[in-house]
This record gives sequence, structure tokens and C-alpha cells, in this order.
Amino acid sequence: MDIVTRLKPLFARLLEIDEQSIRPDSSPANVSTWDSLQHINLILALEEEFGVMVDPEDIQRLDTFAGLCAYFEQRMS
Repeated sequence: MDIVTRLKPLFARLLEIDEQSIRPDSSPANVSTWDSLQHINLILALEEEFGVMVDPEDIQRLDTFAGLCAYFEQRMS
């Protein structure tokens, strides 16, 4: 199972959006439920799901679905 396939359902559940609406450029700017608190919740859930710790300096810049996918894919390889 690839990273996008694993990340989409989690992303959709946490942000309370439909999986089909998730695009590579999905971000806090275009997903109304993606606020600063949800961003932290998303990072924590992804860390748990993938067993990868996000560097604190990286948290703020991981602000698109594509960026999150790339980050976790790189960390897992």
C-alpha cells in the first residue's frame, strides 16, 4: 500500500472531509477544517500511523497534502 492510499483516509477522518475532495494542493488555505489545532492533531496521528517522528522545525512547513505525503515517504525509505 502506498503512502497516499494510507494517508488519505486518516486525513479525511481527522479533517472531517470527503476523501474524493483531497487533492495534492489541499492545505489550510482551502480546507476549512484544517486549522492550527487540527494541524497538530494531524501530525500526531501521522506520527503514530507511520512510526515516524516529525522534526519540530518541519511541522509548520508541512502544510499541503502532497508535502505531508512526500515527507513521510522520505522518512520511511
